[in-house]
Amino acid sequence: MAPVTDEETQQLTLAFGDDDCFGVAWSLLHLIETAPGAQTAVYSLRPENMWVQLLNARVEFARNNPIEPRQR
Repeated sequence: MAPVTDEETQQLTLAFGDDDCFGVAWSLLHLIETAPGAQTAVYSLRPENMWVQLLNARVEFARNNPIEPRQR
């Protein structure tokens, strides 16, 4: 499956429900994270949704904990 665009990710956040929908929410979250700007995005369309909050928390964590390149 091809990565989604940054614009598509914002719309996909509207698909999250109030539960994990038998694991589908995790698949949706991982799909959203394939977008090119996923590590710097702000997901603001449904800020009260727990899954949108989790996405934003993961972005914040990535910002505060950059991955260092491996030394060869």
